[in-house]
Amino acid sequence: MASRPRHTNPHVEATLAAAEERGWRVEKAAGGHAHVWGRMLCPQATREGCIVFVHSTPRNPQSHARHLQKRVDGCPHQENCEQGEIP
Repeated sequence: MASRPRHTNPHVEATLAAAEERGWRVEKAAGGHAHVWGRMLCPQATREGCIVFVHSTPRNPQSHARHLQKRVDGCPHQENCEQGEIP
């Protein structure tokens, strides 16, 4: 797996790394997309899968990291993906 660019905030970066360990894919945005640093995609690699946008400079980085973690924890596809039911 190729390494991705690191997020500048350690709280957000730790959340991204934890999401990757759970099978989420983290992609850095290409070009200048306003406040978006990148996005996280859940293990379900279909149109129905979860997409969460990661801000480049959130006003409150700890709060943004908690928001990202809640989205990972609340993913309805996570359990099915871990059991191998969804590609």
